[in-house]
Amino acid sequence: MGGMERKIAMGWERVRKSIWMAIFMSIMAVANVHADDYDFKSDGELPGNSYSTGVEIGDLNGDTFLDVFVSNDFGNPSTVWLNDGDGNFTLKDQDVDKPDDQGLGDSNSTGVALGYLNDDDYLDAFVTNKDGQPNMVWLNKGDNSGTFLDGIALPGGSNSTGVALGDLNGDDFPDAFVTNRDGQPNEVWLNEGNGNFVLKDQNGDEPGTGLGNSNSMGVALGYLNDDGYLDAFVVNTGTSANKVWINKGDGSGTFTNDPLTDMGNSSSMGVALGYLNDDEYLDAFVVNINFDTENPTDFNTVWLNDGSGHFTKNQELEAFESTAVALANFDKDGNLDAFVTNLGLANTVWRGNGDGTFSTSYQALGNSRSQDVALTDINDDGYMDAVVANMFGANTLWRIDGPPSSGGGGGGGCFVTGLIPFPQGR
Repeated sequence: MGGMERKIAMGWERVRKSIWMAIFMSIMAVANVHADDYDFKSDGELPGNSYSTGVEIGDLNGDTFLDVFVSNDFGNPSTVWLNDGDGNFTLKDQDVDKPDDQGLGDSNSTGVALGYLNDDDYLDAFVTNKDGQPNMVWLNKGDNSGTFLDGIALPGGSNSTGVALGDLNGDDFPDAFVTNRDGQPNEVWLNEGNGNFVLKDQNGDEPGTGLGNSNSMGVALGYLNDDGYLDAFVVNTGTSANKVWINKGDGSGTFTNDPLTDMGNSSSMGVALGYLNDDEYLDAFVVNINFDTENPTDFNTVWLNDGSGHFTKNQELEAFESTAVALANFDKDGNLDAFVTNLGLANTVWRGNGDGTFSTSYQALGNSRSQDVALTDINDDGYMDAVVANMFGANTLWRIDGPPSSGGGGGGGCFVTGLIPFPQGR
């Protein structure tokens, strides 16, 4: 396709998205969802453009207020944002001797997970990197400053895309399940209890061998077959099926895959696990990136678990360029809802019905190339908030400001405005 054809195609794509948004707003009007339910307003943005890829929330300086750790791409350092208790954030310098050194590292980072990785009571960070750069462990200094020690580079270099932390071998220390792309196997890193991680061989006959050889994009850990050991739900892009890796449960930190548990062949980007229907088994909400706007096939999908780690497709939702999803009870009805981030189009909120299906909330939030989302009540007002990492444009905090005054299904769950001053970025 020549330059002129590409410009014409891009122009039609913008027109298509504009038409879609007009239709969406018309649906909102028909649904009697009023503007005062959404009350979007902006409290400003922090300067800069950090191309953010991942975000995690936790108390990083011991003051009981929830702070934010953001991973960034294109050589931009990861950043720590400290919360003053009212939901206002300040970028924390990471080197007291160099006030201008505000971030951690200079890698092409793709994701982050927070956990207590050594034997103190301060949250540490595990950051994944791509382009052959080593993944990094950042240990909290533990001095209530919100600063971190020099990063620990893990051996080897991968094209890693994401990480989830959990005790994978039963020794009570949080280990790391890392997803990789470009045919590189996924990896399990076992924590020795002091923040030192060792790559666990997954096949004794081939030392160093990992799990699978797909283009994996994300992972969520959970008890998928009710044996008391954490299993892994891994989403893959391209034509590879998503996979359930079952923990062998022998304390070794090794996993096995039953092909019967593989599901779908969409270009999946993210997954969140939760109890989505009325049984006691963890289910999965998978988001996909749909490239075919004329004949969409890669719909975001709800998969229900039968208790053995086998999942059945239960509902297909929108087919957007979705990148991540997080689950929480937004409207206080006892059912998990979903916050989905999208590229180029507004992020969307889906209300859980409690039976494994979801209904649209008619909320369209922002218009950035959003990459990741973390959910919590960040200002302790009793309502859920969402911190969204964006590739271009400032990262944002979307907060629920109490029940809606009308429409929206009642009972709260409407998000109002981005309030975070962060820069961004997968």
